[in-house]
Amino acid sequence: WHWKLLAQAQLFCSEFKLPKRAMVLLPWLLWMSLVPSRGTGGTGSCKEIGCGGHDETCWCVASCWSFNDCCEDFASVCPEKPPSVQLAEVNFLVTTDLHSWIEGRKHQPHLDASLAHVASVLEHLRHSARSAMRDVFFFDNGDINDGTGLSASAEDHVEYLAPVLRSAKYDALNVGNHELYQRNGYGMLPGAACPIVGLKESGYIDSWNGRYLTSNVVWAKSQQPVGERYAVIEGEFGTKLLVFGFLYNMRDHCDAVQVLDVQDVVNSTWFQDAVDGYAAHVDAVVVLAHMDYRDDLVDLLWRTLRSRVGETKPIQVFAGHSHIRGYRQLDNFSSVYEAGCKLDTVGFLSFQHRSDGCGLDFDHANITGNVHDMAGALHLDLL
Repeated sequence: WHWKLLAQAQLFCSEFKLPKRAMVLLPWLLWMSLVPSRGTGGTGSCKEIGCGGHDETCWCVASCWSFNDCCEDFASVCPEKPPSVQLAEVNFLVTTDLHSWIEGRKHQPHLDASLAHVASVLEHLRHSARSAMRDVFFFDNGDINDGTGLSASAEDHVEYLAPVLRSAKYDALNVGNHELYQRNGYGMLPGAACPIVGLKESGYIDSWNGRYLTSNVVWAKSQQPVGERYAVIEGEFGTKLLVFGFLYNMRDHCDAVQVLDVQDVVNSTWFQDAVDGYAAHVDAVVVLAHMDYRDDLVDLLWRTLRSRVGETKPIQVFAGHSHIRGYRQLDNFSSVYEAGCKLDTVGFLSFQHRSDGCGLDFDHANITGNVHDMAGALHLDLL
């Protein structure tokens, strides 16, 4: 219902010949006024609630910064110790649910890191990894748009954002639900039907040379995948990955696309052929899954892959969508990790084989989007 309301607001702007910028911003101001927050924030106390908890007024978890519902004493009672990043056999840096928060937050100075700082982290990690001849992969897990004026001021919500993200050295990217919401009032307004159309028409998807992944999202008319169904990527020192990009079973998408059920896709011939054909020749299978790390679909993907690749092939799932930090180990050779949202977190995960051959040692680090914390995680004074 809310997307129809936004379309009606855009139509109102058009009929009364309001400026183009108002046609974009007014519906989203309306939307923000209607969406309930997770909490009002501020009146409770983490000293009483306990770190990691919450009451009806505020929260004492790291994600409270992005929801603007931290208890007043959260920073002092629950200070975060910067994690220490340790490189292993295979290493990943990941962002998810950026929602156009790529500049650093002026209103929250403790979250001052920009996407450029993340790029600096990647450069430092790869420089350190070269001496040990280890690879570091960089992924984004979708929902790049909707969140700041950089997105909202564009008719398709991605026109100004996409060129900036193009400069990031991602090895593979997934699509999120926000790239698929209807934006043109189902044909009543000019412009792209939804952001994904803008990303296609601008050349953004093609610019990733087959590494923009949409395993279960196809164009409605042609039934062809929006990006690529999967990719085999190889690092500087020969680490090979088979990578898929899945979205949860989204129903309220725009009319330009169709989102296929995950269950149907994992039973499809192309998916089984890709897994059977490449799994033996890669070091790990990676799934960029735009869904909560606790979603049953994560377990479906893991179980399906495990049944086809054997008991000891590493499987790593990167989750998103729910805007939280979370981690689960799925078995001795696989795990799922979600790295926050809106650049409040830069996720790092690594794994290496145990000396006894009985599994992998996984390590993950939630690096807060703070320049000082990022440097500290890399054992540096400055980025």
